[in-house]
Amino acid sequence: MSQDVASSSVAQAVSTGDQSSPATSSTASPTASSTTAAESASASSPSGSNISPGAIAGASVGALVAGLIVGFLVALVFLRRRNKQSSPPETKGRSISAAARSSDRKSYSPVPETTNGTAASTDVQLDQFLLDGAPDDEIVNELQALSDLIYQHVENNYDLRPIQANVDDLSRQLQALGFVKSAHHDSDAIAALALDPKTRQTGLRHVISTVVFKSIDVHSRSPLSMLPVPVAALLQTMPAPDRQSEHTKRATTHALSNWRRLSAFLLHPDPSQRTSLPVPETVVSSQALALTSALNTFLDSFVSSSHAGQREHLQLVIVECTKLGYVLFSHPSDWRFVHEAGRGGAVVCAGLEKLSQRGGVPYKTPKVVVPPTAVQL
Repeated sequence: MSQDVASSSVAQAVSTGDQSSPATSSTASPTASSTTAAESASASSPSGSNISPGAIAGASVGALVAGLIVGFLVALVFLRRRNKQSSPPETKGRSISAAARSSDRKSYSPVPETTNGTAASTDVQLDQFLLDGAPDDEIVNELQALSDLIYQHVENNYDLRPIQANVDDLSRQLQALGFVKSAHHDSDAIAALALDPKTRQTGLRHVISTVVFKSIDVHSRSPLSMLPVPVAALLQTMPAPDRQSEHTKRATTHALSNWRRLSAFLLHPDPSQRTSLPVPETVVSSQALALTSALNTFLDSFVSSSHAGQREHLQLVIVECTKLGYVLFSHPSDWRFVHEAGRGGAVVCAGLEKLSQRGGVPYKTPKVVVPPTAVQL
């Protein structure tokens, strides 16, 4: 059969050559011969496939490239897993810390910022945790009870008979207690009141009330303080505001108010209760003993041998007044004792006025809650 195909091809080539020019026929004979040989080889191929060798080579190269890409990806994944497993401890710690900080940011709202980008005041947030205050009615009742206690102490522990004492000596003793010569606290006039048996009780009540209530008042800065020891120490080292301008005085008062509220919170053994700062009995007893000794430098002249319990009772009066002082020190509002009467006379129990609302916002005019108790002479 292959011979028939070859013979047919040769005959076709000869026929074609006869029709062409002589020059062409001389060159076409070798081409026809090679074509016939290629067709003979293709017909005799055992596979009988129609795919060219170029297509087969291209497919082989594509498969090789795809295999290389898959191998590279597998190696990359393997290396990443190994790096994660062998990362140092501090790297993992930083990741945990970052997660914790992210959790904190979700749990707590950020501090508000002002329009210029600076952090705003945290007073609003702190108000949710600072100590709460006693109602005004409770404070009023406590001050009235202390007024009665001072009255009973003077009535039961001092002699009303004439005594041999010098006004100048008594006046110097009063000045050591903080009585400077002024329109309301003339030490000579107070000494004269105490020397006169008719006005003695009024004079003694005035002295005790003034000294004791100043000792528990943040605004008086008394050297005979009954406030917490760290608080008293700072108050006594603060410069006097006498030479400050009015603007500076207002700023100082506002700073003192914030400092007081924060100090009460920080000194409280369990601030989560939000109750008034508790009175440490041991410390307060020691302070009360020292204040009793200071007061008795003046009062001893009026104590007879029949009043042996005067010192112990005076110390008790001081401790009871200190309890009210701790309540006012812990209060969200600012309070101040008043030792002068509007219509004159001797004040035998201090009054009480509120300087600010809860949170330290000051009143334009102090609010008198309890007027001072005064005796007209």
